Amino acid sequence: MKKFLTIALLLMIACSAHAMTRIGYDANFAVPTYGFPINDTQMVDIGATYSSTNNGGTTNLQLLGKLENKIMTLDATKVFWAGQLGINSTGGASTIRIDGLVGAEYKVAKNLGVYGNIYLFSLSSASGNTSFSLLSGDANVYTGMRIYLD
Repeated sequence: MKKFLTIALLLMIACSAHAMTRIGYDANFAVPTYGFPINDTQMVDIGATYSSTNNGGTTNLQLLGKLENKIMTLDATKVFWAGQLGINSTGGASTIRIDGLVGAEYKVAKNLGVYGNIYLFSLSSASGNTSFSLLSGDANVYTGMRIYLD
């Protein structure tokens, strides 16, 4: 685990030299994210949280990886589609989820963006049970803010 966190930290530091790196918060997975560009049309977001309780010995680890692809830009609004992978491990039970989504981000200021995502589909596997949802479920739309560090 320490090796993974060290590699992730080194990756974030190395990618900070890129223009348009960003930090944000993924409301769906409840994790802070760090984003960096691959090229002019693609961004990668990575995020993680870890918590542990002493009473029951329960640990919770969440990892998120997302690849965002720009479809078009309309004035200060970027329209994109994305695929993401989320892994959640709580008390020994793990869930792996793959999502496809579309979204838009509006730059309210040079370094501040407000975004919304619509989840088109979700494929989830937990404790040997696999489920697929298409525009259904409790939460299909998420909004949030991103701070750009350029």
